Amino acid sequence: ARTARPGAQRYISYRHVEGTTSPISATNSWDYVERFPPPVPEVPLSPTFTSSSSQTLDSSHTSYSNYGFAPVVSGPPPMPSHWALEVFDGNCPVSQFKSGHASETTSCHGAQNSEALHRLVDDGYIMVSEIDFDRAAVQVRLYWRPVDNRTRILYMTKSSRSQDLLYCVPLTQLRAIRKDATLQLCRASSQDGHLKLWAKLNFVFYERMVLFYSTFVAMKRQDSQDPLPTALIEDLDLREHQEFGGVIRDRDLRHALRLFRDTNSGVVRLEASALRGPREGVPIWTAFITRYSFDPDWMALESGGIVTMAALKPPPYVFLAGYGLVRNRHGDYLLQFDTTDDAAAIVRTWSGVCRNSRR
Repeated sequence: ARTARPGAQRYISYRHVEGTTSPISATNSWDYVERFPPPVPEVPLSPTFTSSSSQTLDSSHTSYSNYGFAPVVSGPPPMPSHWALEVFDGNCPVSQFKSGHASETTSCHGAQNSEALHRLVDDGYIMVSEIDFDRAAVQVRLYWRPVDNRTRILYMTKSSRSQDLLYCVPLTQLRAIRKDATLQLCRASSQDGHLKLWAKLNFVFYERMVLFYSTFVAMKRQDSQDPLPTALIEDLDLREHQEFGGVIRDRDLRHALRLFRDTNSGVVRLEASALRGPREGVPIWTAFITRYSFDPDWMALESGGIVTMAALKPPPYVFLAGYGLVRNRHGDYLLQFDTTDDAAAIVRTWSGVCRNSRR
């Protein structure tokens, strides 16, 4: 039987991402297929079951429901769910920016739309995330429409006379660019394609910037309006230092895996993204691992090009419906690399990161 490595406390529970609750799924080319939500099913007359998307290498994970005759359920159908609802859960670590935050403020330079909230509701949009800025003086919400996967961003604040100021545009009309501790959301000019600032979001903590940026980009690229003009496609660069880059396999899919370190905040994180296809580089999941950067044994090389991560809390944040990271029977997260050389390289790199963290 395998024994746990010293210096790492195992964390068995993990966030479950519901499968097929959002009308987006991934194909073998990491393209996305638009699907409309299915109609409410008829009352079943026999046992039904659903298979979880998060499976281990050792056993399948199947949950059963309605064993026997299902009860008759009256009332409206359940509210559709979206993966973004799981992202801003309040459990992520927080690392403050060392510079750049105090000199900036959050602002919006778009056209006001006093009917924005009513229009969102009337048009069938559902709020999937909300984040406050400038001590709750500004609220920014992301919205999603289940029937066609369209997305919107709503910027809300008040005037000096306490009047509501609302600004709302599709995500597909914006491009997110990092500058120090801010994300600049820009629109492209219809005349020359040059970018013009629509809103500036000033973050205190780096992890929240990463989660907002990744959620923004993933929702935007899963929007049915995609493909987008080149000027509005992010370069997917948060100005971090890349410590490692390689290719991992998940079942029959391949992802790009990168290890980043942000010099302004000191945050260390892993990110997996689409390796190929029209959404190449779009984030699939990220994990904040700064707390383990003093323990070189936290990441270990196994046989067959597998690298294990013995404890990971909070669990990785996922930006794709129905996706779950592979784990073994011990609860370790597994990274199956395309080559054994890459697997050995990331473990060596991790040891170097840990040595530098001790200085």
